[in-house]
Amino acid sequence: EVHDNPIHHRDILATVLTSLGLDLHAMIQDVSGRPMTLLPGTAQPVEKLLASAR
Repeated sequence: EVHDNPIHHRDILATVLTSLGLDLHAMIQDVSGRPMTLLPGTAQPVEKLLASAR
């Protein structure tokens, strides 16, 4: 199953953050005060996991 449907760790984290109700693309500040997003733009929640939690 893992070979058939690999999931990147960024997508797992995106799934967790989405299930907590956080906006993945919200701008935050790093320790230097520079704007950044919580995750890279390529991170997407795994819909299969979100659907099973609903």
